[in-house]
Amino acid sequence: MKKEKGQVGPPALSNSGGRLMKQHSLCFLRIVRTAWHVLLCPFLLLAFSGCPYGYRPAVWELEACVQPSDSVGPILISPEGISRYELNGTFDAYTFVADPPANKVRVLGPDFQLLYSIGDDTGVAKLLQPHAVAVARTREVGGHGMDSSASVYVADTRNHRICRFDHGGGFVLSWGSFGDSLGQFNTPRGIETDLRGRVYVLDSGNCRIQVFDSTGKLIRWWGSCGGGTGEFVGPIDLVVGYGYNFEAAWVAIADAGSNSVLFFDTVGNFLKADRQLYELTGIGEGSSSHPYHAAAVSRRKLIYFCYYDKAGTGGVSSVPISEMVDPVDFGLEAVIDRAGRKVCTYTYNVH
Repeated sequence: MKKEKGQVGPPALSNSGGRLMKQHSLCFLRIVRTAWHVLLCPFLLLAFSGCPYGYRPAVWELEACVQPSDSVGPILISPEGISRYELNGTFDAYTFVADPPANKVRVLGPDFQLLYSIGDDTGVAKLLQPHAVAVARTREVGGHGMDSSASVYVADTRNHRICRFDHGGGFVLSWGSFGDSLGQFNTPRGIETDLRGRVYVLDSGNCRIQVFDSTGKLIRWWGSCGGGTGEFVGPIDLVVGYGYNFEAAWVAIADAGSNSVLFFDTVGNFLKADRQLYELTGIGEGSSSHPYHAAAVSRRKLIYFCYYDKAGTGGVSSVPISEMVDPVDFGLEAVIDRAGRKVCTYTYNVH
């Protein structure tokens, strides 16, 4: 882990001062949101075969656009991947950004200040063009929470491996090498975790998904290259979606080669495909309030919301994102702008 200027050691992920009033004011909203998912949605699922707002368009309001900087200037060079999580017991969102040209993952605090960087300049922890990052998650915030000791998983794309780091950026272990045998990778570009500690890797060059435990032991795999049902042409990113009990329910793959988002269950059975989604660049979790929404980003400056739940409810809507120069990835109500080297956050609702 590289220490930033003035940093004595890796900072602990902790609640920031001055946010107590914010926590109290939002606590009621968190209770209502949890009650909706836990109590009301299952009832509506039985009554209507799926939560009724599954087909309804998303309404977005820009919250802020921030270009993370230090005393020298912008800290991002050409970011590709973004993941965001809320620290348990707080309302503070932490942002993890994969920046391939820097060979680093940048960890940003609630105010998008740089906390630390993951990836050393030499040795076993040296990354080579990492494209994606994920954090071991908890049930808080609809499955989008993390605790202060959460492991961080990085798709080390050009080293053809997966690296696991501790919460301060210290190297723990890695697995994988270049190849097409099981447990090997060819330019992995996407990575996600679920509440059972499983790690889902999009092995892009081999057109497949491999699922591991936290130590790198292979659990299962699926996928192949081709134009048939459930096959991939040019997969670039993945996201894990959740059902009403906050258990992993499906896996969505952004396949830029076929202009599609393909949905599978968590053991690899094909469910459906949303097609004619052009110039896809990434996919992520739509909202902590709606864990069964996948948000796919397009270079046409659109966000496609692809819905799927266990009842088979599904649909697509899109919203423009005019604030972006070159949007490339989505993570929990935030979009990373590669050319603008900034992060834009939004508030999200459905009619």
